Amino acid sequence: DAISIDDLLRFGDSDVAAALKRIVGVAVTGGKYANVRGLDGRYISSTLNGSLMPSTDPFRRDVQLDLFPAEILGGIEIQKSFTADLPGDTTGGIIRMTSRDLPEENEFGLSVSLGFVDGATGEDLLSYEGSDGDILGMDDGLRELPGGIRSNLSNGNFRFSICQFEGQSNCISQEEGAALAGQLPNIYNTTRESAGPDFGLAAKLGRRYERETGDFAFYSSLTYDQGYASRQEASFNDTDAVGTYDWDSFAVSLNGYLVAGWVSDNGWDVLSKTIILRDSEDRATYEVGFNKKDEVDETLTVLEWVERQFLGQQIDGSISLFGNHELRLRAGLSQTNRLSPDRREYQYRNNVFIASTLERSYSDLTEDGLDLGLDYEMPLQINDWLFTNLKFGVLSNTRDRDNELIRLGVLT
Repeated sequence: DAISIDDLLRFGDSDVAAALKRIVGVAVTGGKYANVRGLDGRYISSTLNGSLMPSTDPFRRDVQLDLFPAEILGGIEIQKSFTADLPGDTTGGIIRMTSRDLPEENEFGLSVSLGFVDGATGEDLLSYEGSDGDILGMDDGLRELPGGIRSNLSNGNFRFSICQFEGQSNCISQEEGAALAGQLPNIYNTTRESAGPDFGLAAKLGRRYERETGDFAFYSSLTYDQGYASRQEASFNDTDAVGTYDWDSFAVSLNGYLVAGWVSDNGWDVLSKTIILRDSEDRATYEVGFNKKDEVDETLTVLEWVERQFLGQQIDGSISLFGNHELRLRAGLSQTNRLSPDRREYQYRNNVFIASTLERSYSDLTEDGLDLGLDYEMPLQINDWLFTNLKFGVLSNTRDRDNELIRLGVLT
């Protein structure tokens, strides 16, 4: 199954995850992850311009597809069975994404959009004090782990605690702990702020220059989007608790794309594709419930900021050999990053603050990928009515993942 660029423009889907919902046999879970014929990310892979992509999820290998906006895509192809040209761990199929190619003619566009979301726009939504860079989806350092705390992390193991008895090692005194806690921003309370309309800004520029020996062309785009989402008075009822909760979020995406290349009249071409994708979400959650086991009223507050980023640089070239043979080479560097600084969570029970429930966490996931590929295709004709194409290739893919998680709590 395939979705062309014309289909993407006609449907108006905002990202890959939204577009895949239209394919038979493909389901999208959590608004991010693809499920092909009932098989999840352990059995399927996702590629962009032929390169396997790293993930932004610390607990899963599959790619969060809502990070890839439709504006940069040239098409999507979904293969639901294994073939010899796929990586060995792709037993369930593959999602092939291609980005925009070189323009056939000069183009320029600038657009501004405003949107209204029922239940969010104009409503007083949960919020809290943030940084000056939130409007661009970039924390300006307010949520960073203070340097004094990081310097006290024990032996590089990213853990330390309060000393409980004299002579204990790998710990700090209560006085030192109190001083370090004082370096953390004293921001816990939620407020109510009126949500404005969704806003978007997009610009694109493409040029093609004809020369005697070939054409040089490029296409570039830059998009910015921001918007609010809200879930109010949702309910839960399980064996431990019953109650309601609200969560409100403010999301920002900032994306850039550039493709440039040379198409020769002599049967060879080379392309460079540079991709920068950023997506940030600021969410506040407030939960009110009754603990059936302890028979107490409880409230839970969670304040969370998450930044996701994809950086990609790809070089692709092809050469015609012997008139009708083709050799294609490609190389790709990619990096994904998921940053969740200073996530705060705490509880009240019967209107009394429970200090032991307070937790501030800092997580930072970075995954680097390197792809090298070579394909050689040649036609083979047996006789006048029997002919085929033979294709040989090799793919090398390496990934390096680093995940840091730091939790801070209160000792009572």
